[in-house]
Amino acid sequence: MTLSIGLSVAAAAVLVAYSYVLQLITDIATGRVNLAFSIAVPLIVGYLVIQAVTNSASEYVNEALPLQLGDELRRDLFSRDLAQRPNVFGQQPVGNYVTQLTKQVDIVTSSYFHVILRAFYLLMLLVFAAAGTLLIDPVITLAVVLLSLPALIFPFLVKKPLEHAKDQVVSAIERYTSRVTDSLSGFTTIAHALAQPPFHRLHQQVSRDVRLTSTREQQIQKITSGMSDFLGDIMYLGTWLVGAYFVRQGQITLGQLVAFSQLASFFNWPLALLTEMLAQFYGARKVAKQLAGLARPATTTPTADPEKLKLTNPLIEAHQASYQKVLHDIELRLEPDQKYLLVGASGSGKTTLMRLLLGELTPTSGRVTLSGQPAAKLAPASVFGLIGELEQQADIFAGTVRENVTLFSKDYTDDQVAAALRQAGMTDWLATHGLDTVVDRTSPLLSGGEKQRVSLARLLLRHYQFMVLDEMTTGLDPQIADRLQADIFNMKQGFVMITHQYNAATFAKADRIFVMAAGRIVAAGTQRDPQVAAALDSLALH
Repeated sequence: MTLSIGLSVAAAAVLVAYSYVLQLITDIATGRVNLAFSIAVPLIVGYLVIQAVTNSASEYVNEALPLQLGDELRRDLFSRDLAQRPNVFGQQPVGNYVTQLTKQVDIVTSSYFHVILRAFYLLMLLVFAAAGTLLIDPVITLAVVLLSLPALIFPFLVKKPLEHAKDQVVSAIERYTSRVTDSLSGFTTIAHALAQPPFHRLHQQVSRDVRLTSTREQQIQKITSGMSDFLGDIMYLGTWLVGAYFVRQGQITLGQLVAFSQLASFFNWPLALLTEMLAQFYGARKVAKQLAGLARPATTTPTADPEKLKLTNPLIEAHQASYQKVLHDIELRLEPDQKYLLVGASGSGKTTLMRLLLGELTPTSGRVTLSGQPAAKLAPASVFGLIGELEQQADIFAGTVRENVTLFSKDYTDDQVAAALRQAGMTDWLATHGLDTVVDRTSPLLSGGEKQRVSLARLLLRHYQFMVLDEMTTGLDPQIADRLQADIFNMKQGFVMITHQYNAATFAKADRIFVMAAGRIVAAGTQRDPQVAAALDSLALH
């Protein structure tokens, strides 16, 4: 930033000196200055070299610095997004986050950071030009200032319309990105249902909003810019008329008039550019404030660091815990070396209960502890540094199988990755594929069950001693689901498996089964317990 300021000041001063170079040439031509061309030409060439160097250096730094600031803002926003608790992150569509990281950061980079640096350079031009006119004649300077007042005041009169227009554009783009992301994420459903026409219509609506709001913003900006140009021309030509009057009165020379007119141009076009840039600045400032607020670190400090959490017994405990109208009087105790099933029909509260036990939700009454501490007060890094979680839908990222298992970390060897995959039941797959095999979420190289096993390998690679497995067999072929569950129950790690599907072998192996209905644990025990058997029968699981 210091370098940018210094170069802007130097470049502005050197450029304003151009007026005095013109005065020198005019005075040589009229005979007021007796300077040989053999001296004048090298001096002028030297000036041009200095002017080119300072101007190029200033422009480069003032272009590069906003890009650097934009990159830092984008990194801060992405870090903030990744640091959110999953339930908080899910409160917005993914498209909103994408818009913030792309379009909105681009707006702030080009229309806020860049405008600030460019505006400082233009203000320096105005300052040096004003100083130069004062050296020629203070009275003419006063006339120029008076002629400049309308151009200076005008931008502040259009501030609110410009900000409102930019807000409308940003909102429209956000809605467009969210709609397109949502639609394309369900491409297969749309294609199979032959639902292209209604989705095309939805796209047209949000696309039209972007076009109309952008057109409206351009109308306001161009009207503002045109009015600014008009006021600038009044100032510039008025300066020539005032200068011509003083030449006829003999108060200034022709060379001074030429210099003065050039100095006046350093009033005119900076003011015109400032007006145009202020239109961008006012619109982008609100976006910049919003993103700055999002990128700001959280004000709450977690009470525990990841390394302080231990595998205690019990690991998780809930006592009369309730959450809003979803969960009621939950009594539960999870030991780290046991294998649990959490069973219930869809909508019974199973996933909400796990969010509560992992500290993502705060109980409205009762208490939940994890590793002996209030779960809701623990940082996500503390919780998930101790407990591994496998989601219902396996996320496969664009990259190699190695990168998908390590999640792009460089901390694991190929032997460790391969061992985790074999432990997760991928031995046969590895016989025909390698760690460098490139996959993504739509890749035909991984079946649904294999995607879940890749996700399981991620947990095994990190040596979690306790895991939460959320509906991991949903949508899988029954035989594949049975084999996957059998492999999981053969592992030494403790876990909670959430399910609404019945499998006799799996249920028989569980150390304890919790049956949920209407947000309550209605039975707990082994499959042989009459209360558990009756509760399972009432669910009519398949």
